[in-house]
Amino acid sequence: MYDPLYDAIPQFERDFGFSVDVVVRLPHPELNAWVKDTFASGDADIDLLSTHTKYAPSQAQWLLPLDEFIASDHLADLRSRPLELSRIDGRLLQVPRNIDVRLLPGERPADFVSELRRVMADSAVEITPLRPERQATTSPLGGALIEAIREAVQTMEPGALITTPMLTGYTDSYYYRAIGIGAYGVSPFRLSEEDARTVHGNDERVTVENLRFGMEFFYRIVERVAR
Repeated sequence: MYDPLYDAIPQFERDFGFSVDVVVRLPHPELNAWVKDTFASGDADIDLLSTHTKYAPSQAQWLLPLDEFIASDHLADLRSRPLELSRIDGRLLQVPRNIDVRLLPGERPADFVSELRRVMADSAVEITPLRPERQATTSPLGGALIEAIREAVQTMEPGALITTPMLTGYTDSYYYRAIGIGAYGVSPFRLSEEDARTVHGNDERVTVENLRFGMEFFYRIVERVAR
């Protein structure tokens, strides 16, 4: 995934006169743990981190705001929404390097790429799909499982809505749906905004109360479907 970034380093060094020393190359979870241990020890000698943006909240205490180092006209070249998501408590702690896109069922990836090229209108930017085209899938919003989920929700959290939020991660549901199996992701926890910000961080957690709630929630669903 990051090979193109590493391949671009020699050209960057030639163009800007900087010397880049790659200190460590690790998968995201291991890198996140390494960052925590290294900075906590007080021995960190790191100028730049390139990692998944979802880890930034757990690393914020060690990151220096970039607002005073990046000219406003340079920031103006970036899309406003990715730039907004790069801020934590109002501070720009990361530079967006990509746009995460989720297409709705029925939308073709090739059409999206064509539209992206049209909107960007920049011949210097090359867009290359890295994977074969794959259209989004969906599962039925009815049936025994959905009814069991609805019953559990109304019993344990009366008045709560059952909805299908946009997932920023990846699941295996696509492959199950491709062979005719309805697949669903169920979040059984009542998370506060503070809880949600710990996801994938060094302090990722749920409360004991939430754990008990989630276990009973899942039990009710399974018991209802298995009747």
